[in-house]
Amino acid sequence: MIKIKENLSVDESRIFPRLKANYGHEIYKNDKKRSDTKESFKLPEKYQPITINLFDDINLTFIADTGPQYVMLQQDFFDLNPEIDKDKLYVLAVTNLMKEIGDKIEMRTSEDGIGMLTAGGNFEAAIILISGTWDHLHQIFGDKIAFCIPANDLLFVCNAENKEAISKMKTLISKWFKEETTNGLISKGIYLRDQKDQSIKLIDHAE
Repeated sequence: MIKIKENLSVDESRIFPRLKANYGHEIYKNDKKRSDTKESFKLPEKYQPITINLFDDINLTFIADTGPQYVMLQQDFFDLNPEIDKDKLYVLAVTNLMKEIGDKIEMRTSEDGIGMLTAGGNFEAAIILISGTWDHLHQIFGDKIAFCIPANDLLFVCNAENKEAISKMKTLISKWFKEETTNGLISKGIYLRDQKDQSIKLIDHAE
């Protein structure tokens, strides 16, 4: 068991990665609803979420599935579990993710060349952390893939040369960000994944 609070523990298999956007990034400068989002007060360091920057506007955080709800892991997690550091936490969370959704990942491809990945509705965005998935996607979409993760349950990919598909993804992202009912919003970004050097970089974004 792993302690996530002084009075709350979970099995280590229930620790998972969760992606979050950094709304301080410049692509949100014209989106006042998000760029102006600030805490009304600054939390003490030990209560800050454990955060790793993945790329550009996307950060990695960690959650524990307690059964009734997901609980965000905070910096005091390391004080409660001194044998675990960020690297070990990352490996644990991604390993648990693969066990949780590895056999659930499916993809549907539309006529315009956009692939939508599904995995049960909770961890679609985090699929990008599973390296084996990229090997499969590159076989289908080529050496350079454009992808977006607008929300926790949304992951879309296409060939990076398919400009029409990228344009449609931008339109869809804008729609989701404007709808008040969209849950778990993450990023407005369009990213490029290059198989040759396995690099990921921001190439475009929705307004």
